[in-house]
Amino acid sequence: MDNNTVRGISARHSRRRSAMAATLVVSTLVAAATCLAGPRSDPPAATTGEVREPWTSAEVMDIPKLARLLSDPHAARPLILCVGFPLLFDSAHIPGARFAGPASEAKGLDELRRAVARWPRQKAIVLYCGCCPFRECPNIRPAFKALRTMGYVNLMVLRIPRSFAQDWVEAGLPVAKDGGGSQ
Repeated sequence: MDNNTVRGISARHSRRRSAMAATLVVSTLVAAATCLAGPRSDPPAATTGEVREPWTSAEVMDIPKLARLLSDPHAARPLILCVGFPLLFDSAHIPGARFAGPASEAKGLDELRRAVARWPRQKAIVLYCGCCPFRECPNIRPAFKALRTMGYVNLMVLRIPRSFAQDWVEAGLPVAKDGGGSQ
């Protein structure tokens, strides 16, 4: 291949990634507006401004660790569940993830329970949302609590500091748009 061909391919990939990122940014804004407008059944912040999380620090996974796990062909795969809004999942999601419904809604929690119904209680599950900054997410905490109550003991939450679009897609990590095994 000559240099012009390589530059042309590189430019097309760059434009495609930029278009996907733009779509996800718009989706994230819509989802964030939904987060802020909807009722919060379980606000994360106490009146003192402190956040009391339902998980331990050992149950929080960072993005690079999950990316390494997914790129390792010999690693045991956890069940990866998106507990955010359908618009975000449909725009792009972690390869192999399943949509489990927005956990801030009763209907979403029901979807989550169905998604794990046959998953062994001891096997690993990674929950993620990415609709808005992790500390403000209305979905991740109710999802974690529901699964803990159901007896799942190997739970992890993926800490996405700002949004899935900014912290995963713009970082160039792999994404899927295939439906991801959603129900």
